Amino acid sequence: MPPVQIVHARLTELALLAPEVFALVFTLEQDARLHFLAGQYARVEFVASNQERFVREYSIASTPSMMERNGRLVFHVRATPGGRFAELLDARALVVGDVVRIEGPYGNAHLRQLVDAPMLLIAGGTGLGPMLSIAETAIECGMRQSMRMYVGMRSERDVYGEATLQELASRHPGFQYTYVLSEPEGSTSRPVGFVTDFIANEFADVTHHRIYLAGPPAMTDAAARLLKARGAQDAAIHTDAFYAAPGPSEPGGKLAA
Repeated sequence: MPPVQIVHARLTELALLAPEVFALVFTLEQDARLHFLAGQYARVEFVASNQERFVREYSIASTPSMMERNGRLVFHVRATPGGRFAELLDARALVVGDVVRIEGPYGNAHLRQLVDAPMLLIAGGTGLGPMLSIAETAIECGMRQSMRMYVGMRSERDVYGEATLQELASRHPGFQYTYVLSEPEGSTSRPVGFVTDFIANEFADVTHHRIYLAGPPAMTDAAARLLKARGAQDAAIHTDAFYAAPGPSEPGGKLAA
């Protein structure tokens, strides 16, 4: 496992991916590098408009190879209404050019490159970020086993990342992905319901699969229970659960996207 490091990075891009979801692209200062494994997360220290400093934990959506090439880190962050990150944006206290402190990596839900079992990747919301890092890294390093990704979103307007998934599918014949919508607005050609329910109908036995989960705790917990009932061993399930962002008057806590 890479050791924990402390680096400073400049925000070089702030892009809207979906309603309330942003991509934060940071470039490390002075040609530094943060060594991490695909699927891990880091702690980012922000400064609010009142100069209060607070720390949040976000899974890394970019790949280790991107870090080596150009020193860039990408996080997918949900601006929860009333949360600290939304407050930063509303007050324009976080703008391109700002420098933040980043500490990491942390987490055990990282890609196991030496395991050649079929891969099952399940994401909810911005949990898609680390799943993209895992899938792209697996394909980059020549892993040839089948890779099935399922992404739970609320509605079509919340769907993002599909162009990247299409590109990964074009590079790996065994890579497939499916978005499942829990609250679609109007008609849709995508599966409807909870992503865990959809997976329950897709897989009767996952005894030999390696499983990666990222998203809200309710989703990851339900998925883990389901997959264990389908034969998955504890050691084959890798997850670091996401937690909702505390609001301005709430105490700090673990948060991942």
